[in-house]
Amino acid sequence: MNCGGAGNSQLQKARRWQKQNIYSLYDYNILYDWADAMFREIRKSTHFEECHKGALAWSDILRLIYKIKSKRKKGNRIEIEDRRFYILCELKKGILYVINVKKK
Repeated sequence: MNCGGAGNSQLQKARRWQKQNIYSLYDYNILYDWADAMFREIRKSTHFEECHKGALAWSDILRLIYKIKSKRKKGNRIEIEDRRFYILCELKKGILYVINVKKK
């Protein structure tokens, strides 16, 4: 007489889904807190427009800026790097300008 068998698995799935969403919301809060502390807007620099425009789609660049966790700040420049991409940005008056994007 196991009446709660089907409901039990649904409850477990709901709890697992809830736990995953809590972690993802927590991660997004960390990312957006970092972004709010550093810059309010992201723009393309003139050098990027002239020399590096076709390297990667702009939407992918924006996603990588928020997703990649290894960021180094050197003065007003920010280097964002993972095993596949290198992004060089410059911070001026609360605006992050993308200067260079390279695939490794």
